[in-house]
Amino acid sequence: MMNLQSGNYYWETTMDEFPAFPVLDKDISCDVLIIGGGSSGAQCAHL
Repeated sequence: MMNLQSGNYYWETTMDEFPAFPVLDKDISCDVLIIGGGSSGAQCAHL
């Protein structure tokens, strides 16, 4: 959630380390791709 007063994201203050993921260095294929991990993305993934 973003603090609308300061413009800073709240979740950044709750994590000691941020996850790191490898760079995608080749083409891949998939049946479904959900971009985003917010509430809408989580609900789409669940359904």
